[in-house]
Amino acid sequence: MTILPDGSAFSTATIMSEDEAMALPIKQRPLNYRISSDMYHDVFEAIGLASTTWNTGAGNEVFDSEAASNIAVDLCFKIANEVEKWRSLSVVEVCSMNPTVAEYIESLERRLDIFEAKNK
Repeated sequence: MTILPDGSAFSTATIMSEDEAMALPIKQRPLNYRISSDMYHDVFEAIGLASTTWNTGAGNEVFDSEAASNIAVDLCFKIANEVEKWRSLSVVEVCSMNPTVAEYIESLERRLDIFEAKNK
């Protein structure tokens, strides 16, 4: 059982201390050290809510909570991977999607170069 920062818990295959988890490369950390507990719970709530909209029309629907849980965990890992991809980008790479911001950053870099050259 892994206790999340908000006091809730979930089971994982890897149980370790926060120090042990944070010493691992990001991709090897347990999920609760990669995304927030709020995001984790939001995903599970969304999967649960989505399941209430399923309608097979047969009248004997059975909710497979294990399958839904696996879907939610998979989605959490996809979210974590996407967040980590953005974290790995430099500020210039992220801002390059906005030409105005990219130009401003370039102007700051030029001014810093000039300042450093004058103060050698």
